Amino acid sequence: MKVQPWRSDRLEAFVRSKRFAVIHFDAEWDGANRAITRRQMQLAEIQFGTDAAFAEIDIDVDLEIALEIGISNVPAIAYFFDGKLVKALAGAVQDVRARIEMLRRDQ
Repeated sequence: MKVQPWRSDRLEAFVRSKRFAVIHFDAEWDGANRAITRRQMQLAEIQFGTDAAFAEIDIDVDLEIALEIGISNVPAIAYFFDGKLVKALAGAVQDVRARIEMLRRDQ
């Protein structure tokens, strides 16, 4: 399956589609960490699916978008609130649900 590349306008529309948006930046070659991060994203989507938008971007397909956000290592997760980047964190072991909850409390 060919991955549809992200453009800046698509990214902008996505992060504004819901109050909270979370993007998992990854690459096909990072198989060891991919499953861990995807599981955290799935758990968050189960809990916050109606309140938050979730996506995954392959940096080998969309390096320009990753660099625009400041992603220099994968896996990484970028957290957005009201269309603005709040934080981009590298590392497979992230509690995505807790981060979204923190954003909700701090709004």
